[in-house]
Amino acid sequence: VARRVCKLIRKQCRGVEVIQTRPDDEFVSLNDRAGMANFYRADLFISIHSNSARGWAEGTETFIHPSARERMARLIEQEYVKTGRESRGVKTANFAVLRNTRMPAVLTEIGFISNRSEERFMNSRKGQKRLARSISNAFIRYRRSVP
Repeated sequence: VARRVCKLIRKQCRGVEVIQTRPDDEFVSLNDRAGMANFYRADLFISIHSNSARGWAEGTETFIHPSARERMARLIEQEYVKTGRESRGVKTANFAVLRNTRMPAVLTEIGFISNRSEERFMNSRKGQKRLARSISNAFIRYRRSVP
């Protein structure tokens, strides 16, 4: 999904430089991801994850740091809902990628890998395209709203 988001943003937003902290499946610590964003002086940090829960759970949720007032998170959740996804809303958390970045940052959970139906959706081409389009559309809306 992250690769698709980057491809869409690069295609639709000429002049925007997209830097991936994990261009492949190699593990990069959350602190190192935040450090990379700070090093490159990013204007926005989007962290994309799949959620997991004991028992049954479904839907998306996007997190911001408790000290932030982040419009991007609301836009992402709005875009998910437009495609029929169940939104669990925007929440606050003290996650490392939110706490340690020096720019607006969001962490979005695209679904629950512990839910077989959502796992199939996230692994499907259609699901990945829909999720990536939601995030890239939110980015485009966000970009229009900030100087």
